[in-house]
Amino acid sequence: MCLVVAVVIDGAVAEDGDLAAFVNGELRGIARPSSYKAPVGSYKGFKTYNLMAYGQVDTEGATVTFQYRHSDGRLTSLTQTKSFQKDGFIGSVIEPFVIEATSAAKKPVAKLDAASPAGTQATTVEPTSTGAAAAAAAPSEKPLLFLAALAASALAIILLAFTLCLRRVRAAKADADVEPSTPGKLPA
Repeated sequence: MCLVVAVVIDGAVAEDGDLAAFVNGELRGIARPSSYKAPVGSYKGFKTYNLMAYGQVDTEGATVTFQYRHSDGRLTSLTQTKSFQKDGFIGSVIEPFVIEATSAAKKPVAKLDAASPAGTQATTVEPTSTGAAAAAAAPSEKPLLFLAALAASALAIILLAFTLCLRRVRAAKADADVEPSTPGKLPA
């Protein structure tokens, strides 16, 4: 499932962190902000997130939840959810799917527990100046999981682009086969 998402936290568009998608508590996709700013639309001049959420046959219709990891390591659970749609496209550069969150001061923030096998069990911590440093000093598994999810996202985008190009080539060939050819006349 492909999503183009704008993340709005406390009324401001967030462009400096990572957006993650979860299905049944399992990480199913992660995205960094796009390298370009939207040229048109209601979020013109802002970066969006091009997120690919992966699923299995039994994932169809499951609830997809989202988390945002700020550049300082804080995690914000986002309230909007979506139903998983196989091969679905949600949002666009012109009108992205908007996920909003409001953070209150001293509000507990969800933190992934690295001790759990899948890294999906959440605990809460109070944000403090040392909390950001502790979150930044993650175990070695977290960067590897992040890189694996990033590589999988890149591969999915490449495969999607290849599929779209292949469809265009096949459509052009089908159009050429259908149209009768007319013999060309040589200039006198």
